[in-house]
Amino acid sequence: MLPLWVVYNRYFLLLKYILLKQRWITIESFYIFFKGCVWVYRIYKPSFEESDPEFCNKTVYVFAFWLITTAYIFLGLFTSCICCFSIVSVIFKREY
Repeated sequence: MLPLWVVYNRYFLLLKYILLKQRWITIESFYIFFKGCVWVYRIYKPSFEESDPEFCNKTVYVFAFWLITTAYIFLGLFTSCICCFSIVSVIFKREY
């Protein structure tokens, strides 16, 4: 039978490894999101003509544009709600 400290040590090493992987995936997701923002918003109003050398598929572009724009809209609404709730909680603060 293994000593208890060996079992706990293995468990914490595994947990540390999982948390590091999760942190890396989160950082990579933010990087990809902002890189996509640069790609999509940099060429706003692209050419949808197939004869153009800088052709852009309209369906893919419009989907990516509105997906990113919707994410920013929800981020703005969430931030506004948090600010409003904070202000209201300060105004109606009760002394106990």
